[in-house]
Amino acid sequence: MLDTLRQHSRSIFIYLIFGILILVFIISFGPQSGSSSAGCAPKSSHVATVAGHDISENSWRFGLLNMRDSSAGRGRALRARLVMDMLIERELLAQAAEQAGFQVSEEEANERIAKGDTLILGSPGFGQFVYFKNGVFDYDSLVEYTKRLSLPSVVNFVNEQKRELLAQKMRDTLGAAVKVSPEEVLEEYRQQNTKASIEFVKFEPKKHARTLAVTPADIDALLASKEEEVKKRFEMDKNLYKGRTKEIRIRQIFIKSEKPLAEAPATQPAEPNASVKATGGADPKAARKKADAIYTRLQAGEDFAKLARETSDEERTAKRGGDLGWRPIIALGEPEIAKAVEVLEPGQGAKSMSGVIETSRGFHIVKVEGRREGDLTYDQVKRDIAEEMARDEKAKALARSEAEEALAKAKAGTPLDQQFEREKSESENESAEDVPPVPSLPKLGDDRPKLFSSDEVRRNGSILAGLTGNKYLGKSAELARAVFDEIKPGELGPKVFETDDALVVVKVVKRDEPNMEEFEKQKEALSSALAGQKAENILKAWTMQRCDAAKAKGEISVSGAYLEQTEIDEKAGGSKSSYQPCSKGGSAGMMLGGLPF
Repeated sequence: MLDTLRQHSRSIFIYLIFGILILVFIISFGPQSGSSSAGCAPKSSHVATVAGHDISENSWRFGLLNMRDSSAGRGRALRARLVMDMLIERELLAQAAEQAGFQVSEEEANERIAKGDTLILGSPGFGQFVYFKNGVFDYDSLVEYTKRLSLPSVVNFVNEQKRELLAQKMRDTLGAAVKVSPEEVLEEYRQQNTKASIEFVKFEPKKHARTLAVTPADIDALLASKEEEVKKRFEMDKNLYKGRTKEIRIRQIFIKSEKPLAEAPATQPAEPNASVKATGGADPKAARKKADAIYTRLQAGEDFAKLARETSDEERTAKRGGDLGWRPIIALGEPEIAKAVEVLEPGQGAKSMSGVIETSRGFHIVKVEGRREGDLTYDQVKRDIAEEMARDEKAKALARSEAEEALAKAKAGTPLDQQFEREKSESENESAEDVPPVPSLPKLGDDRPKLFSSDEVRRNGSILAGLTGNKYLGKSAELARAVFDEIKPGELGPKVFETDDALVVVKVVKRDEPNMEEFEKQKEALSSALAGQKAENILKAWTMQRCDAAKAKGEISVSGAYLEQTEIDEKAGGSKSSYQPCSKGGSAGMMLGGLPF
């Protein structure tokens, strides 16, 4: 062991430090210390128990303080849940390794630490960047590192590495069974390297949904025909409706008011009508007069939603009869509005409607249609869910109708570039010799689809995407087959394709087949990468199966005191949700490292 450590040192002084370190390890973990992974550290309370094995506070700190993430709001809560998932995953793997006969010796753990080859919840710990000095292991730096992790001593860090190494042995065992055939490698290469240049127009339902009004009759019709789907949606999102802070549903009529621009200095040429050129708002006196007139009409009994559609200057909400949907009172934005709605009562009477409210933006009239808080039942939210589903259906039908009309015109002789404004991709702009112009801001409500061109689009399973700077095309196995296998270059797609977020009309401009000479050079590396991906998928499936089985037997218990109970700060209007082990899918997507601060 001393010889191994000497290979990583550069001075007699370092040799001496290593000798002391080895002596401490032998005393702490030798035969006299027993087989417990707790070493000689004092017994501490635990954060979870997995099949009879406690996960200690030390392990919790080790994982939590090594994760690179925000410590505020949603980031802190999500980080806690992910770390708990990963500790449970590590324990399931370590126990399976022990059952398979694997062991981790003191020499193996010490040697890995001395090399800086550490693990943190299955990810590399990069010890060389944490407790090495001038490229050499430094014991004092290791001590400081363990202090930053709030671990009692280096002994506890070694305990964590022993458990990490056991879990890794099981990961390696699961991965060793992976086999990749030459046919799979060739197909993967073809998918990665068959490139297409395409033109397409996306018709996105979400753009229609922003402005679509849904009537009570629409909601009634959907509940009558699809209430089982509404119930399934509620059950799936049940946690979203628990612990709601005070929320309000209001309609609004907004009349914009802008102060005139200051007169231009005499040294500059005056712009015509500069005194009245603001950003679209009316003179304050005129705006106030308009708002007062609308309020008078409302008092006389005219319908609020109808007047909002006719008169409100907030275009998107106006199309929905001024409906702002459900939102926390503190998220209303303008303090004057928040104060005004405090005294209003939901309903149709005069007590549900405010007077004219003046803010820095203009004049508002609001009407309260509902209030809610706490744990919401199915009966309380079923109409809201049905409203959302009805709006989505309407929006999708409108998008499909537009797409089919555009495709029919293109087939009849009116090309897509004559029907739609062409939008250049970022990559096209960057390749231009001239400096690209500063793009203008999109106009409010200017949601008309545009024609996009994407070069070197590739297929990743059912996902199609171009190079950086090209608009995302979508996820659709049918569209992927059509673009790469069926549509001839120069031709339109035969139908409107549905992706995960839009209805798409597409034309294949050209298609480049993969270079098979390059394949021969890359196939070994590609085979290794494909095997790694397969191994990762096997590990995820194994972990979820083991975790589900342990949960079903009641073998996993977690101390809620160590977890944030809200994913969103309640001040911002969040909802409480209970932690469920392995709900985040283990270590997928973690950002871990050996630099806790």
